[in-house]
Amino acid sequence: MGGVEAVAGSDRFEGRVEARTMINTTFGEGDHGHTLALGMGSMVKRGLLAAVDYEGFLAELHELAHQGRYFWSTTRFAFVGRTPAEGPTQRGPAANQAAG
Repeated sequence: MGGVEAVAGSDRFEGRVEARTMINTTFGEGDHGHTLALGMGSMVKRGLLAAVDYEGFLAELHELAHQGRYFWSTTRFAFVGRTPAEGPTQRGPAANQAAG
């Protein structure tokens, strides 16, 4: 079991999951995609991304925006909830030993 089901499908969580997709079709200051793309520059500083690759990425985004073909989409998830007031029930080997 993984992802949302690992939390929302268990007795450890009461609530819901909210998914939000942010879309930009322009690439400029204040646009979400622009902010994230510039933030990737920190990966260059930490040696996780080659400067030439990052610069090429930014150049491609600028060119796509210039052509009117730019599109950026980011989906984020928020888990809105709480743990049960009585606490989660035990699962797994420890629960089986206690029951047996």
